[in-house]
Amino acid sequence: MKTLLLFLLTCTATFAQDFVIIPAGLVSKQDETKNYFIAYFDGVPADTLYSHANKYIQETYNSGIASVMDSAEKGSLLSFVSNDTFISKSKRNKSKEEFTYYATFTTTTEFKDNRVKVTYSKIEIYYTDVNNEKHVMPFPSFWDDKGKLIEPQAKKIVETHFNAFTRLLIKAIRKGNYKPSTDW
Repeated sequence: MKTLLLFLLTCTATFAQDFVIIPAGLVSKQDETKNYFIAYFDGVPADTLYSHANKYIQETYNSGIASVMDSAEKGSLLSFVSNDTFISKSKRNKSKEEFTYYATFTTTTEFKDNRVKVTYSKIEIYYTDVNNEKHVMPFPSFWDDKGKLIEPQAKKIVETHFNAFTRLLIKAIRKGNYKPSTDW
């Protein structure tokens, strides 16, 4: 976790795209109609991007993921499920109790020559309280009925997690210069 935080702090400015949470879910900060992130790698073929991503996923998440699924067309898609991934320990709403945040989600990475598309789906965010009781936090619950953000700390924690997760994946498969792109 410390490595993740250090990486996040040192590399924040290198990515033009980020994910943000809106009541509808996790979306691109650049364009809230898109629920994905595209990284552009000039001159790198899809099969090379795929092999770097596959190696990183297998080495890093070997015991922490439920499965890695390849598409019928090898080299074009990697999808994996992360179960009960630790996000952060934090105090909620100025209470003195410490809560542990977790996420279960599916990460899908698609590959084309020069491009990698990262999408997260089936996201479940929850925290456990001091009694180890699970409390699910659907994204709409971060806002009240009037649209006012009532869980800013949880929102920030979750956004930071997914942005750091994406950055680490992109860093691992990077060959050549990374450029942000919205063209898939």
